Amino acid sequence: MSLRITGTPSARIALYGRRKYDLYSDEFRASTHETYAAMRESDPVFSQPGIDGTTPIWFVTRHDDVLALLMDDERFVLDPALVLTPEELEENRGPIPAELNARATPIC
Repeated sequence: MSLRITGTPSARIALYGRRKYDLYSDEFRASTHETYAAMRESDPVFSQPGIDGTTPIWFVTRHDDVLALLMDDERFVLDPALVLTPEELEENRGPIPAELNARATPIC
């Protein structure tokens, strides 16, 4: 079974809350370790909107929780083909941006 969040972007934000940790900011880059320590202390498992403002991103920050998640292959899957229909897979498939594609980057 896969969980699909529907509704308007504002409804999704209401469900997941506003972005509490701005992982795209200069402040985060300057204090990465401190931010992750605060996340582990206050919000060990939480969700917030991603960079697009609507797509939820889940954070699991404590070692034991991460291990439990990785070992639980009944509730968590790594392969989207196991939970998405072929149509959903095709819809979510797209070209890899050049900056993320090692094959597109010349080696000098």
